[in-house]
Amino acid sequence: MVQIESYTSINDVPKIIWNGFVNLSTVNLEIGHLLAIEVSQINDIHPYYLIGYSNKKPVGIAYCFAIQVDLAGMSNDYPPEILETVKTWKPDFMEVRIVELGHIASLGNTIEFLQKYRVDFFYSLSQKIDEIGQLENADLCIVRDIPSSRYNEFNVLKEYGYQPALGFPTARMPLYWNNFNGYLNSLKSKKRNNIKQKRRKLKNPELSVKIINDYAPYSERLAELWTNVAKHNNGYQHERLTPAYFEAMNIHMNGRSHVVAIKKNNKIIAYGLNLIGNDEYFGVAEGLDYSLRDEFDLYANNIFEGINIACELQKKIFNIGITSYNFKTFIGAELESNIYFLKAFKKKSYTAVYADFIQKNITQPTSTHQAFKGLNKHKSSQLINAKTLLNDSENTLDPFTRHYNYSRVDAARSADLYPFCPVFESAQKPIIKHLGRDVVLLGTNSYLGLATHPKIKEAAHKAIKKYGVGCSGSPLLNGTLDLHNKLRCELAHFMGKQDALIFSTGYQTNIGVISALVNRNDVLIMDERNHASLIDGARLSGARLIRYKHNDMASLETALKRFAHEPKLVVSDTIFSMKGTMIDLPKMVQLVKQYDARLMLDESHAIGVVGENGRGIAEYYGLSDEVDILMGTFSKSLASIGGFVAGDYKLLDTLKHIARSHVFSASLPPASVAAVLAALDIVKGEPERQIRLHKNAKYLAKGLQELGFTVNYKRNAIIPLFCGHELLAVAAYQKLLKEGVYVNIVTYPAVPKNEELLRISVMATHDVPMLNKALDVFKKIRTPNWPA
Repeated sequence: MVQIESYTSINDVPKIIWNGFVNLSTVNLEIGHLLAIEVSQINDIHPYYLIGYSNKKPVGIAYCFAIQVDLAGMSNDYPPEILETVKTWKPDFMEVRIVELGHIASLGNTIEFLQKYRVDFFYSLSQKIDEIGQLENADLCIVRDIPSSRYNEFNVLKEYGYQPALGFPTARMPLYWNNFNGYLNSLKSKKRNNIKQKRRKLKNPELSVKIINDYAPYSERLAELWTNVAKHNNGYQHERLTPAYFEAMNIHMNGRSHVVAIKKNNKIIAYGLNLIGNDEYFGVAEGLDYSLRDEFDLYANNIFEGINIACELQKKIFNIGITSYNFKTFIGAELESNIYFLKAFKKKSYTAVYADFIQKNITQPTSTHQAFKGLNKHKSSQLINAKTLLNDSENTLDPFTRHYNYSRVDAARSADLYPFCPVFESAQKPIIKHLGRDVVLLGTNSYLGLATHPKIKEAAHKAIKKYGVGCSGSPLLNGTLDLHNKLRCELAHFMGKQDALIFSTGYQTNIGVISALVNRNDVLIMDERNHASLIDGARLSGARLIRYKHNDMASLETALKRFAHEPKLVVSDTIFSMKGTMIDLPKMVQLVKQYDARLMLDESHAIGVVGENGRGIAEYYGLSDEVDILMGTFSKSLASIGGFVAGDYKLLDTLKHIARSHVFSASLPPASVAAVLAALDIVKGEPERQIRLHKNAKYLAKGLQELGFTVNYKRNAIIPLFCGHELLAVAAYQKLLKEGVYVNIVTYPAVPKNEELLRISVMATHDVPMLNKALDVFKKIRTPNWPA
């Protein structure tokens, strides 16, 4: 067993023992370096110095620190204006406390051990890190900068809950020359001439290059120029170098560091703070005057001066750090893969989330450059090999592996942005209860507000009293009540068709009907934005599925023309549930007739909402007789659960006996059937509900437009509010709910990426004060940079 001793100040660490593990080839773990970081207190880090003992024999050391980090700033997917908006609502968005086994303002592994004790040391170290994580109330541990060549030494960490990820590669240049001219002469001619051209800019008489060993007097300027670089590189979230840092480095790294400065009229305009190891020369920090950067090629010349001095000091490696890989490989640097090991402290499943986030937002560069004459010294292929290395434990024979690795939901939860399954504590009225608070409900499909209608509730109660709470079998066997047949007749009459067939859900309706209507000998032509149930029905059918552009009749005609001589069924939603788009049914009917196809329409979001009698788009256009099959659901305007199709008697009689989701599902319970019958009576007897619904939708849409939001109102109950980014949509949803308004969030794959939106829907039972209350909340969350 290995015992870990922990120290919170380098001054308390037994230096002889610590130094016994320090590799002097590099500077990183040297006591002077760690002391400079500790006393300067950059980023308010809490350092920990760990020594492992086995029977009082020191067997390993590790350095770590706790730090607050804004992970959002690292993401490549968050546009600055979106992130700024989210931060105004959630200032702590993706702020995490990290225990890091790595260097701040530097690179390199901070764990060293005797190989004989490797397994025991890592076991005890992992337990100690868990203790530190609990003490610091940390969210995450990152073990950084493990060279891929040492991965097998560190992969024991996986046994303790750590997951590997590819981190930032390090650019290193092996040095074979005594001076810069030797380096230049080894380059290919084009690169050599390119570099010479940049170097000529330093010959300006106003410029000079100085090595500054005592750089403390310049600390303010060094920090200022470093800040310039940080601002131009996404903030360098991981470090904030201050004048105190440069002063401390000057004091405690005397002889092992210096500043190489480019001056103009004796004022520093660019510099590199470099650490001087026995073998490695490492550029730990740089600063630039960006007003002069391009004029004098300051970034490139900073690095060239580093190469020059590293050669003169006869170092073996110039460590050029991370980022700007293309330029660094262009001048001859090699890329070395680094592995990070990550572990979430508070919830195990978040480990995969953090690992995926890190790997997704760190681009692994490739290099095609061959800088030198003769043999190519580059080893860029090892970056690809490292990816293979991390997949060594993947069990490709386990079908559950991909499900355990599914991290999208946990990613939302880890950022406190999970937007699904909110719990309501009341019936779906215009005002609902959520977490004990009143919330304006603008995210429901109960368009007519019938879910709580007294007549419908009374009908359901009576049905339960007479028939009980459920049917014990399928409609084909023992599950058909006289109540079901009554509803079939009412639906057929309501939709203007010969017959209707009832299913247990709307989803089952579509998959059952479509998979029964067509087979592998048929062509199924669908709008690309059709509901998932329609797509799934198509997949089950085996028919050839052709998808035309959303609501694009020219695209539909192209598809019909392509299969003019084959049996075809065209299927489309009539009002698309996410964006509220309404189809051009007259043109669709014309094309279907012209090319001898059949037509099925899903009227789920149109029934009760559109048409003179609330019967949908087909009624709205007076084309019900031209549509072969009309489908609808009971879970929206009709205040219940289930679905149906209406059409010709013979066709539906066939479906009754072959549609698998009808034949093999239990019948709708009596209360649900009675509720639909009562709802149909109200739809027919109270047309004013539809009028109020449209009045409310128009009023709210106009109010949102006046607030500057982009909404696309299509004369139905759905009002899509454009967000254009998943992060904004999710955060806006949460902010609205917190302020007292519930809406639906719509993200990929329900809509294409960059078309994310808030789906707002109104009810006939909303009143103007409720809608005004909601508009006040929307006004509150409206930010100046909301995307158009």
